[in-house]
Amino acid sequence: MSSIGAFFGEIAKAIKTDPAAPRTIEIARSQQDQPVETELGPATATTRAVDEVAVTPAQNGRPAQVTARRTTIEEVTLPVQTVRPDAASTPNPKPPAQP
Repeated sequence: MSSIGAFFGEIAKAIKTDPAAPRTIEIARSQQDQPVETELGPATATTRAVDEVAVTPAQNGRPAQVTARRTTIEEVTLPVQTVRPDAASTPNPKPPAQP
């Protein structure tokens, strides 16, 4: 029975889909992680890239278009030092007295 439901679900999706709407097709996706040293300590540098092709069909006398797109995201992740509750509640020591 679930196969019949999936079949009719695909038909319903085809009926709802606008054939004149642009389509985006993902060609490739990559990710590279690399350890780095920063002023705040060790971190991880991540570079993600997504290559896509967008196809826009001809409409209202305008020609069809093909757009190639690469989206690159570069980020650096620093670990957060957790503070123990008992260490946070202790007062700061007083500096030594000046003679």
